[in-house]
Amino acid sequence: AKPYMPEGPMMFGALEAIAKAALQTYFWKAGDCVTGLEWKKWGEDLFMGKCLEKIGVSRLNDFTIYSDGVCRGVDCTDPDAAAFHPKKDIGSWMGCLEQTKHPHPRFTTDAPQWFKDYMKSYAR
Repeated sequence: AKPYMPEGPMMFGALEAIAKAALQTYFWKAGDCVTGLEWKKWGEDLFMGKCLEKIGVSRLNDFTIYSDGVCRGVDCTDPDAAAFHPKKDIGSWMGCLEQTKHPHPRFTTDAPQWFKDYMKSYAR
């Protein structure tokens, strides 16, 4: 998630995990988002991020559940990742699938320091 980016709060990448309680709140209050946000030119990720924030759903960033080319780099041998992004062609997808069969231990589950520093600059 990119909670404090200029266009944020926003989800991005290969995976967004949303709790059942958050979805129940969304279904109950989605009308507040449709009528209370200027959403018609947004993508679904920006809409959901802003809507969930508007209706009071809190977020938890978990940088270990996916391996992406934006924040951490794609590591198909990451034993904690449930998704790998971007893998947009058959060859790279199949290559990544083969690598998942030989995972390595993770040295850290934290986001990289540059990303932590960046997120601190947007603390509310």
